[in-house]
Amino acid sequence: MIKYFALGMGLTIVNTICYTQQIGTFKDARDGRIYKTVKIGSQVWMAENLNTTKFRDGSPIPKNMWKWYNNDKRNGEQYGALYTWYSIKDKRNIAPKGWHIPSPQEWKDLFKYLGGDEFDREEKLKRIGWSPKRGGYYYSYMQEGFLLLGEEGRWWIGREDNNEEDTVSVLIFQDGLGGTDYSDFAKGNFYSVRCIKD
Repeated sequence: MIKYFALGMGLTIVNTICYTQQIGTFKDARDGRIYKTVKIGSQVWMAENLNTTKFRDGSPIPKNMWKWYNNDKRNGEQYGALYTWYSIKDKRNIAPKGWHIPSPQEWKDLFKYLGGDEFDREEKLKRIGWSPKRGGYYYSYMQEGFLLLGEEGRWWIGREDNNEEDTVSVLIFQDGLGGTDYSDFAKGNFYSVRCIKD
């Protein structure tokens, strides 16, 4: 859609994009937690990061597979929990019934629908209700441990690095950069998870 704005003696043309989306909610039967959801194109995403301590069958996720930032439950309520790669690949499944961890192609489809480039994705996602809450992360192999709450968010993508069997690709939103980046990190680190509907 193109909008026209008269400014002084001139005419300014502003290009805007209209996205089809529907806002909703979903109740996780495991713990009664209610998540906001958003339909973006043909996809339905959770509009919040996953925050569960149980697998789909109700069994507890081992504590070495998940954390709340600074081990504070209040951070979980706001930003979701942080998980290792091993937790999302466990056959017991951390996604709620009817949902799954998005594949690399589903991430690509989301960004293709948004259009543009990586530098404006975060702003577009915010406008349509997919809030990329930056929940920080936890490095398992560094003394620093928890890092960058509210400044940087990292999400497991699901693509393993063919060159390094112990690493996997991660999607990164960084404060001030206005967009996304990708890097490979150790599977034992703790990052955010966002689910998509089956």
